Amino acid sequence: TRWQAERKEFLQEIERLKEDNDRQQKLLSVNLTMSPQTQTEAFMQHEITRLASENLVSNIHSRSV
Repeated sequence: TRWQAERKEFLQEIERLKEDNDRQQKLLSVNLTMSPQTQTEAFMQHEITRLASENLVSNIHSRSV
């Protein structure tokens, strides 16, 4: 049913947000011990990964509409 599909989608979004939160916590933890240049590189890599993930989700949603 429609409700089950929406519930499944919400649960997937919650799982994705949990994973993103874990990644960000690890990034912050590692950042405290890195040099400024290494921190910048790690931040940029994280942002590239985050944006790629958002783009993928956006593409999936736009195809289903």
